[in-house]
Amino acid sequence: MFPRSILKERAKTMLRRNYWICLAACLMLQSGGFIPGFFFPAVINPFENYADKIFASDPELSVLVPVLLIFAGFILILSVGISIFVMSVLEVGVAKFFLHASGGQDDLGFLFAGFKKPFYFPIVKAMAWRMLMTFLWSLLFIIPGIVKSYAYSMVPYLLAENPGRTPREALAESERLTDGFKMELFVLDLSFIGWTLLGILACGVGVLFVTPYIQAAKAEAYQQLRGSPYTPPPYPTYSI
Repeated sequence: MFPRSILKERAKTMLRRNYWICLAACLMLQSGGFIPGFFFPAVINPFENYADKIFASDPELSVLVPVLLIFAGFILILSVGISIFVMSVLEVGVAKFFLHASGGQDDLGFLFAGFKKPFYFPIVKAMAWRMLMTFLWSLLFIIPGIVKSYAYSMVPYLLAENPGRTPREALAESERLTDGFKMELFVLDLSFIGWTLLGILACGVGVLFVTPYIQAAKAEAYQQLRGSPYTPPPYPTYSI
């Protein structure tokens, strides 16, 4: 049984208590993702749009092509590096924050717990493995990639609870938890479309204000799948 309405009501109850700090947590994750998500296209698109015109008017400028390609490659590597070594750890931190928030602990320090030793590199490895496996499944067409993305969707929460898991253990446990519930998780995401559309109508900025609701509901979904509420350790603690 996967009671979406109950999970969403629990999320609303939690947000009534600490919405603004939850919004701050989501903004930190979104602002970090803005760098690789925006900067790379901002550099590449002008080259794609105007390169033919420029080189046609002055063929000598074609010597700049290798330089531009090297620069584009650097930006791509930088974007991937930020995604793996920063954003993935923040994603686990956000999962940990919302798990603690559901138990009444809403300290933003939980966002950065994954950057502490000795758990940083195990988290990076597990999240990078998830990213790689999802990408490889996506090469088999879109549907297998989507299915596996839901199969691995609980990895950040599992790492938030136990960052000592190996990559294979984290992915295997996520697959076990989501077995038979991938469609329910997909429908849960679909249930937020109305809110997302309202956010887009508000000049797109409104989407940010909906994000805490989505994150809180997903944290509740994880607790539903694991079969028991998450019990935070004694407060305060930033150990992950």
